[in-house]
This record gives sequence, C-alpha cells and structure tokens, in this order.
Amino acid sequence: MLKVINLERILSDQKSYSKLPGCRNSTIYDLHNGELLKILSNNVLRAFNSTGYTLEDRLIESYGLKANHLSLPTAMAERNGIVIGYTMLSRKGVGLNKYAGAPLEKLADIHTKLEKGILKNHKNSIVTPDLATPGNVIVTRDGKVIFLDYDGFQINGIPSLQHSLTIGSLKDLEIFGYYDSDTSRFTEDTDILSATTLYLTNVFGIDFLSLVYDYKNPEACLNILFELINLDDQEIKDKIIRLFDPEAKKEPLGKNMYKIADNYLITESTDMPGLKALIRK
Repeated sequence: MLKVINLERILSDQKSYSKLPGCRNSTIYDLHNGELLKILSNNVLRAFNSTGYTLEDRLIESYGLKANHLSLPTAMAERNGIVIGYTMLSRKGVGLNKYAGAPLEKLADIHTKLEKGILKNHKNSIVTPDLATPGNVIVTRDGKVIFLDYDGFQINGIPSLQHSLTIGSLKDLEIFGYYDSDTSRFTEDTDILSATTLYLTNVFGIDFLSLVYDYKNPEACLNILFELINLDDQEIKDKIIRLFDPEAKKEPLGKNMYKIADNYLITESTDMPGLKALIRK
C-alpha cells in the first residue's frame, strides 16, 4: 500500500521545498529530494467526493501498477486525516508541446512512443482524457515519453474529472462517441483522439481537430483542412475522418506518421498565417 505522510510535517521546514508555478486546480512543491508534492484545490476535492470516489480511492488504485511511462504516486499526503494530495517522482523533461515544428521524423519517433504508451494504459484499464492538455506529457532527455497528471486518469472505471478542452466539450465528445454521460466515463478512443490531436498540432501549428467542432459536417471541414495542409494520402485522411464517425473503428496513426515523414517536407502555408503545409518530396 502507499504510505501516508502528513502535509504539515512536510511543509514545516521551508528550506526543504520550493513552490513551483502552479495551475488553477492544484499547488505543486519541489521537495528537493527528487520528488514533487501535488496538493489539489478544495473545488477538485469536492468534485471527487461528489462522484462517490475520494482522491484517496484514486490513489489506492495506483498500487501495483507497473508502468515506467506513468508518473505514479509515491505517497498520499493528508491534512487532519483527509488525503488532499500526493507525492511523485520529479521527472525532468520537456513538454511534448515544445516539439511543435520539430522535423517530421523526430515527431514520428516521439508520437509513436506516445501511442505505444496509450496502448499499455488500456491493458491496465487506464484512460487519460486530459492527455491533450499542454504539459501533461513530457519527453525526458533520453527520449522517454512520460504521462503526468495521475489524478486526471480514469482507472478501472473510476471516472475522470478532467478532459482536454483541445479535443472538444463534453457535449462534442458525447456526440462523437468519446464520452458516455450516463456512466460519466470516457472511452479508450478518447486517447486516440488526443494522440492524433497532439501530433497534428505539433506538425501543422494549429489546434487542428478542434476546428472541426464548429461545423455540422466534420468530414467536409476535414477535407477543407486537408487541402490547406496539402495532405493527399487517402489512407491517412480516412483514419482522421473516422475519428468523427461515432460508428467507425478508431485506430492510432501508427506507421502513417513515418509515412508522412518519408514522403513529405514541411513548409509555411501560403493560405493561412501560422499554418504549416506539406510538400511532396
């Protein structure tokens, strides 16, 4: 089982930690011992409790998981007998979003590792609906892809309270079959959508798939985007189109990312500022 540590005792010595730039829903401390401490906001803790699963329940689910591509909890942090946070190893690396504009071969390497990590997660009944939020995936110096934000995972059916707005609203995700409001669960296909979104954003420089939700006909919108980026490979286009067909089988891009790297060069689009486009070799 995970050990339980007292928050006040950890933070009593101000020389033993430093506060890191946080986010809206949590406070993160560098404990200067190779670990980080994440404390969730009261709003998030209340949201956990409203689902019938506490943060403690979520953290207990991590026990026994063996996955070196996940940043897993090392201990539960409590205050007044209530678990409000957790510690994890400090993973040194660069956010996946920092690779925007990298060579196509490099992006294929990194995003292939991301997709393999997702498939490992699914074998452990893990879905990561907040994956496409910038900063939730890092690449270490030795090229490993690490998934962060453990408290946002959906594990063994315990619902996730978070999802990436870059892949659409809950209403959007439900329409296209990525979310079930009756069970409050995301599907494994959500991760495929997230992975594809991250790849396309890093290659083409815009939040590619979120544009689709503004149209009543996703396929028509995608075909316009394919023309703008000069993507003329029908197999790849069909895979992306199927992401927005509720009845279609979703598949990771997989080797198609290397196919893009082998057959295309990347350049600035002449049709839309900030957009990158492909040129056949």
